[in-house]
Amino acid sequence: MPYVRPGVRRLFDLMLRRRDVSRRDVNAEITLHIDLRIQQLVRQGLDPDVARAEAARRFGSVRALQSLEQMAHWRDRRMSFRDWLDTVRQDVKYALRGLRREPAFTGFAIVTLALGIGANAAMFGVVDRLLLRGPDHVTDPGRLVRFTATLKRSGIGEVTSTAMGYVVYDNLRKSGSPLFDGYAAYSSDGQYTLGRGRESRQVAGGAASADFFPLLGVRAARGRFFSPDEDDTSSPQQVVVLGDALWRSQFNADPAILGKTVYINGDPLTVIGIAPRGFTGVQLNRVDAWIPMSLASKGTTDNWPRAWNAQWLNVIGRLKPGISLDAAGAEATRIYKVTYDGRPTWRFANARMGATPIHFTQSGTESTEASVAKWLVGVTLVVLLIACSNVANLLLSRGGSVWPGCS
Repeated sequence: MPYVRPGVRRLFDLMLRRRDVSRRDVNAEITLHIDLRIQQLVRQGLDPDVARAEAARRFGSVRALQSLEQMAHWRDRRMSFRDWLDTVRQDVKYALRGLRREPAFTGFAIVTLALGIGANAAMFGVVDRLLLRGPDHVTDPGRLVRFTATLKRSGIGEVTSTAMGYVVYDNLRKSGSPLFDGYAAYSSDGQYTLGRGRESRQVAGGAASADFFPLLGVRAARGRFFSPDEDDTSSPQQVVVLGDALWRSQFNADPAILGKTVYINGDPLTVIGIAPRGFTGVQLNRVDAWIPMSLASKGTTDNWPRAWNAQWLNVIGRLKPGISLDAAGAEATRIYKVTYDGRPTWRFANARMGATPIHFTQSGTESTEASVAKWLVGVTLVVLLIACSNVANLLLSRGGSVWPGCS
């Protein structure tokens, strides 16, 4: 076995820092050493078998082999790092020389690659915002699901929607299902009137159950969010949590706003907290003021906490680790059917529940923005490939002009 493997493959193995290469080289070196010792002993008159045993005895213990192997591996890693540094240094020097010699060519190549890379970076930011990272301040959004209800409607067929009554959320949180870590209800597409008289203005409003914020893992920037007692269905408290943008624009980021009264929809509400900057709940639309769900739902319909024939809110849940969307939907359907106590003739009686990611639409499908973003990612990848091919063609044509014999 040769001591080293010459050529490009040897250099490639070193760059990969493969430990088996170091082990192979050490074994080859030891084998060569023992063979030379055997030949020496045979020349001195010993029998070949005796010479082999004597050579092995003189070589020493296995610990020496392990030490040599570690030293060889460390040597190869150091050599590979030096080779990499030397390659980078040569590439940088070559690029700088080319930039000084042909600035127009180098500038055009840099701009071409920058356009392709910039487009991909921009689209990754969009996809990250819509699909990967999730809404700001939400902890582990991948385990959050939005519940849907599929109903059969005469003349239309099956219709899927995320709009539900408070009773669905109430039954889910009381079920004690082992598949979920918690539930919450919210509505974040309302319009509230802030202030009175000429100074009043329309702001984006949101309503949420008291467990909405703990379920998302978000903390108030100042003050606190409302408690379960303040969100009690029989006696909701008149409290409000202001959004960061509204607090800064309307109240000049005054920290003394906590405990003061603001008028929303003509009712005096006490400010108890400020939401963190950029917090919009589980959707991406701006929310300027959060009020308790029970306060917002008051007067929605008769007996609204147990009404099945009124849907005005969304229900979300947090899955336990390892639970699939199909299993979550099946469990939610089971709970729904077991706890349904409305009229058997209503279309809600045979509803089928589902669980979708939080970035899905109210019809339980992926949003148009997310679908378009995926297509745009493919387009920008093609743009990057075109940019790289253009630069490669420029380099080939430049090489042909520098070395006419290659053309």
